[in-house]
Amino acid sequence: MPETPPALTDAELAGREWPALRASIIDIAAALDRLDATGGSESARVRAEAEALLRTLLAAGDADRAERLLEQLSRPYDPAWRKRFAADNPDESL
Repeated sequence: MPETPPALTDAELAGREWPALRASIIDIAAALDRLDATGGSESARVRAEAEALLRTLLAAGDADRAERLLEQLSRPYDPAWRKRFAADNPDESL
């Protein structure tokens, strides 16, 4: 049985994650700049939604940030989803 590699140190993990994190932050800033440049109502809606998600991200002090963001982006569970899906897609068989 292969041995589990040792866990990364704090410095190793930070060094590995920072470039991708920095690039993602720059991508978000650029996207918000593009939305602001249009001045349209749909862009304002998307910007407001992004800001709400970013507030959730930044306010969280524990390790469940991704879960909370996914919950915010997900539809509530619909126990009748199979029936609704079949009604929306009559050619689909379940």
